[in-house]
Amino acid sequence: MTPLSFSPALFDLPASSAGTLPIELLQTWAESAKTTQDAAKLLEPYKTSGILVCSDSAGLTKMSKQMDMVEVLAAINRPKELVHAVGTAIGGRPAGIWTQDNTQMFYQEGIAPDTVVSALVEIQARLKDSRVQIGMAADWGEFYNLEGSLYGVEANFIDHVAEVDTEGGEIVISKSLYDRISTPLFPVQPRSDISGELESLFRIKGGPGLPELVATNTNYPIPFSRDFYNELHNLPLHPETETIQALKQKYISTKTVIYLERERPQEISPLVHLLNDLAYDAVIKHTAMDLLNEYRGQEVKTGATIGIYTFDDSRDAIRFSRTLRQQLDQLGIRVSMGIHRGEVLSFRLENETNDIFGEPVNVASKLSQDCGEKGKIYLTDMVRDETAEPGEPFNFAVSGVELKGVSI
Repeated sequence: MTPLSFSPALFDLPASSAGTLPIELLQTWAESAKTTQDAAKLLEPYKTSGILVCSDSAGLTKMSKQMDMVEVLAAINRPKELVHAVGTAIGGRPAGIWTQDNTQMFYQEGIAPDTVVSALVEIQARLKDSRVQIGMAADWGEFYNLEGSLYGVEANFIDHVAEVDTEGGEIVISKSLYDRISTPLFPVQPRSDISGELESLFRIKGGPGLPELVATNTNYPIPFSRDFYNELHNLPLHPETETIQALKQKYISTKTVIYLERERPQEISPLVHLLNDLAYDAVIKHTAMDLLNEYRGQEVKTGATIGIYTFDDSRDAIRFSRTLRQQLDQLGIRVSMGIHRGEVLSFRLENETNDIFGEPVNVASKLSQDCGEKGKIYLTDMVRDETAEPGEPFNFAVSGVELKGVSI
């Protein structure tokens, strides 16, 4: 990727559209010489240390194919409530908005590592008979707290481990955390099958939980409207078809979804990488905002190398994606995009950002993230058939799901 010269004007975003991006920090970074020393000085006030625990549900893509969307959300909601309730009961706090099936809990330095690992053992024990199983990954390290979210190479590392390298019911910890726990209490097994981008990893094989812990604070950072969350929380384990249909009529619409994945450049240091990463996200947000009105689309979110956009018309979505790709190419930013159409739940959140759920998001993300070659746009058969858009056929198998369509 060609190095991008950031202009401060690219960060002139309205507060209501900036989301969780630290715009003032990025403006200062754009005006600096962008050295490692500049980055360290700017980020120092945001540094924090402790244990970051990330989780991800097992088999969500396949589940989305087999169950109704509302049932899927109810199923993954319960593990998220438990992760938050147990985590906050021992002094942890949530990081960011818990989108899809992912969670992030942060335990500030001073909370005993043994207590944190016992909490993870307890969470998995209480989820043993749950409809949804989660994989958990934990790392002790230094992170940067920006607008309530945690950033840094270690945060990216352990989040990737949770999402890609864990199975349902599993707990994986980094060596830095392993070195801080009482290993006789927690037998471990090396995860030699994981390359360990930053450090080696271990699977927790057992140990004491916290069976007497009272955990009642289930109020995690929801990616829904409060009204929908309350209805989801009160949904029975096996809801009646009529109940599901009533919720769908109330909250669901049909949209064409674009999921954008940005290429990450190699930087001179992790701190420069972090600030440039955030700056690229802001540039994509700024560029896309100028196009969305023209092509009658809506931004859902931008950040962490992704962008998500929705459209009523698939033709508008394709025109937008072509133009956005061209303009980002001119700035030296290479992206891949996946486009799919179907039923989605979309919400305006309390912090003035948006979020979205549904099979189109999962499918489009698989195309751009897991299959996508940078520079290409992938249309599923549904979008191709609707628009008669020509392209190069593809056929991918991801997470047990076959994805077919054309790339342009």
